[in-house]
Amino acid sequence: MAVNAIMEGVRPNKPEWAGLLGFSDELWGAVELCWLEDRDARPRVEDILSSLKDAVSFWYTRGF
Repeated sequence: MAVNAIMEGVRPNKPEWAGLLGFSDELWGAVELCWLEDRDARPRVEDILSSLKDAVSFWYTRGF
């Protein structure tokens, strides 16, 4: 299960097709930052919300 793997420190690679769904390198980078073991190094909720708003704009303009 993916959750168990992540809890064990295994992180997935960005799927090649992710860009087609609006998963930009920047958004994927934000996801990776959320996985950092050091919680103090993780991004603030406000920063993640900003990344998600950008992704939603992409999805909305393309009819997802």
